[in-house]
Amino acid sequence: MGKYSCFEPEEDKIEAAQTMALSATDAYIDFLFPTLPADEKIVLFHKFSNGYGHTNFFINKNYLKRRITEGFSSDTFISLSTVKGEATTKEGKNMCRRSCLGFDFDKKDFKYSTIKEFTDHFRTTTGLYIHFAIDSGHGYHFYVGIAETTDIPRVTSITRRFAFLSGADRRNISNAQALRLPGTLNYKDKEFPLSAN
Repeated sequence: MGKYSCFEPEEDKIEAAQTMALSATDAYIDFLFPTLPADEKIVLFHKFSNGYGHTNFFINKNYLKRRITEGFSSDTFISLSTVKGEATTKEGKNMCRRSCLGFDFDKKDFKYSTIKEFTDHFRTTTGLYIHFAIDSGHGYHFYVGIAETTDIPRVTSITRRFAFLSGADRRNISNAQALRLPGTLNYKDKEFPLSAN
């Protein structure tokens, strides 16, 4: 996109930023779920400040993309695997298809503070290429694309090994792994919610 002149209205700048964010969200969803067979669903988990949670299932990527633009008033996480059925388990027994490895880095656990320092660290320790980097508000989530597979336990095992090498958080790595959805707010600090981008 070109530079804006000082005579262009502010609304145009805001609209351009929103359009860029929407196309980035579209690319992110398409990266996570290159295919979505008719019997599989995408899962969002919502965690509310009162401790309760809610799960949404989406059978259509375009409907999910539209829903994201409407916003959520909760901490919102997206499962990295598609699911079958209407329930999810911590063991991830109903997880179906996966096309990425996901890594969660908390700033408080490292001496680094910038995205460049974190990406350099990740590449140095793993040798992997980062396909998507998300600023979660209190750290970074890195995604590495893989050939789409239904062998979820193997993906989990590989993710754990690379997390160990890089120092990424291993507590959130499971067959049912979910990471914070970009375009939503991180309410970890309730007084100062931060955007996940």
